[in-house]
Amino acid sequence: MSKNKKNIKVHTAVMIPADLLYEHPNNTQKQSKHEFNELRKSIAENGFDETLLVYPRDDGEAGYWVIAGNHRKRAGVAEGMAEFPCVVHNTWSAIKARI
Repeated sequence: MSKNKKNIKVHTAVMIPADLLYEHPNNTQKQSKHEFNELRKSIAENGFDETLLVYPRDDGEAGYWVIAGNHRKRAGVAEGMAEFPCVVHNTWSAIKARI
């Protein structure tokens, strides 16, 4: 074991209903119809095995902004998923989410 052991925070995923997860308005990521269908197929065949990164909406509405995983969320909803594993970052600001 290393003498320089650090205490690194490990974030735990929580399940959040799909209807509380919103694509951030500054999201510029695009996905072709073919890529979307391939992702749907992968989720249907292999399951959903990655978390979404989210933070609480800061516009007065209930729910969370998805800052990583919008494509997976859309494909999962298309495959019938009603909730998603999410890592919630309560301290992230809209500026950090744009990075």
